[in-house]
Amino acid sequence: MDDANNDVRDAGVQEYLIKVDGREIPVAGMSITGCEAVEIAGLVPADAHRLVRVDGGRASLIEPATVIPLGEDVPAFRSGRGQSHWALRVDDVDWDWLDPGILASDVRDIASVPSDRELYVNGGTGPVRTGGLIDLTGGAPEVSTRRLPVAPAQRSVPIILNGRPRELATAEATFEDLVRLAFPQLPAEPERTFTVTVRRAGGDRPDGSLVPRQAARLQPGAVINVSSTDKS
Repeated sequence: MDDANNDVRDAGVQEYLIKVDGREIPVAGMSITGCEAVEIAGLVPADAHRLVRVDGGRASLIEPATVIPLGEDVPAFRSGRGQSHWALRVDDVDWDWLDPGILASDVRDIASVPSDRELYVNGGTGPVRTGGLIDLTGGAPEVSTRRLPVAPAQRSVPIILNGRPRELATAEATFEDLVRLAFPQLPAEPERTFTVTVRRAGGDRPDGSLVPRQAARLQPGAVINVSSTDKS
């Protein structure tokens, strides 16, 4: 096959590429059969190997007599030894595979699954783990891709602090958080004490006072008063 390609190349015939198991191989001519692709890839013995085509978002079996047109787009193949093949469905598209199991990474690569989606088999509740193997021996499994759940954006909590509107980064705030927010420039001194009172906080204790290291969960519109007393 290599000598034939060299002869055709010398005659000025257009040369194209195919890719087999990640290796690019030049091919002279406008088409190639599955059998010729196996031979030119150097898979020995040729009659013991088969190919699946893996470009175009799916994996499909290539029979020895299948004619593959060549052009600017490089057809890509994966090889397998033996005459058996297995089936699966990925997002309702039929696939063929030449091994009794397929790696999740192969499915992701061939189908160009984006990183924000996970693989699920037969409607399972948990995704296929990274590097996991999907068993094809029990019939054609249904593989689906689902988008990862997006955590809701964290919203700030509007409150009234010492009569002025302020924003808390989270709904939970400690005594110390509120003191720092009310008096950001006031240095901590042993003789200075603070009092924190809360109104309309929500929950089981909507009104009350906080003591040092105590936390409260505040709802929007909570009214907080923080006062400072110098004991000296």
